[in-house]
Amino acid sequence: MSNPPPIDTAAYTFGTSITPSTYEQLLHQHSETGVSLLLAKYNLSLRTRTKHNICYAFPNEDSKTAKDYIKVLNGLLFFLKRVGDHHSLLALHPQAPCECPSASPKYISLYYKYRMCARGSVLLDSDNEAILDVITHKPIRCIGTWKAILVPKNLIARFEKPTTASTKVENIRKNASTASIYSTITTMTTTH
Repeated sequence: MSNPPPIDTAAYTFGTSITPSTYEQLLHQHSETGVSLLLAKYNLSLRTRTKHNICYAFPNEDSKTAKDYIKVLNGLLFFLKRVGDHHSLLALHPQAPCECPSASPKYISLYYKYRMCARGSVLLDSDNEAILDVITHKPIRCIGTWKAILVPKNLIARFEKPTTASTKVENIRKNASTASIYSTITTMTTTH
């Protein structure tokens, strides 16, 4: 895993017995343990070679664009550690197995909220429940550093509660039966 960005203590709430450096150590241990448990659960192992490099498309890894991508990726990884999303951490690991679980759209969309909502506001999921930090067990507060991002709010909502195939089929059935009833009523009213 890559090193997390330095902690901005104004954006985080620590208990009386935890320092930022202790927090980082605990968070790293928690995420490494979670990823290891997932690897064991799915009988997988990390690759010996790095699967991907965020900068592979950039001839100069010191370019501003490459640095910006790395900064965003590190921020996302740090957030995923804070919320305890080990599936996404494994999927984004540079040595991820070929057949690992996919990253969670729910937590990736929560990362957008975390970055876009007002600084200091409590991060809420789609059910308006606070998202808790895995170490402090306190609500995560938004950092609000992304002001103008071109992501429609309804798109984020779709990721938070992805529709399953069975839900889609049920909606199609409801719409079909509603259309059938409407058609029957229309036919009855126009013929009588």
